[in-house]
Amino acid sequence: MSARKDLAAALVPLLPKKWQVIDHDRNLDKLAVIAVLVSQRRIEPAPNAQGSHKGTFRVFIIDPHTDVAAAEDALDDGVDTLLYALDGVQAVRWTNAEKVIYQDFRAYQITLEAFTERKD
Repeated sequence: MSARKDLAAALVPLLPKKWQVIDHDRNLDKLAVIAVLVSQRRIEPAPNAQGSHKGTFRVFIIDPHTDVAAAEDALDDGVDTLLYALDGVQAVRWTNAEKVIYQDFRAYQITLEAFTERKD
């Protein structure tokens, strides 16, 4: 599997079962539950580690509510849940969480780095 798919798979057991984890960029025409979307942005050599890579990712938590207040309330709780889940994933370090609009939905974008080693 890719680092992107590995990260998404690692998050599934750490997040509420009713949330949807999406392991690739895609259009969200309809959304019924909170979605966590994992997107890899860059790969570079890891510092001081031969054969290791550092991947830069954006992870979005996206709320389906059309009511702004309901979306804000859900995201307040949801972003904390997601950040604590990310803290539990080995070799992942998140750097910030920023409120954004993802397509037409309210969301947070979390920027993070994940370190991988060569798999033989």
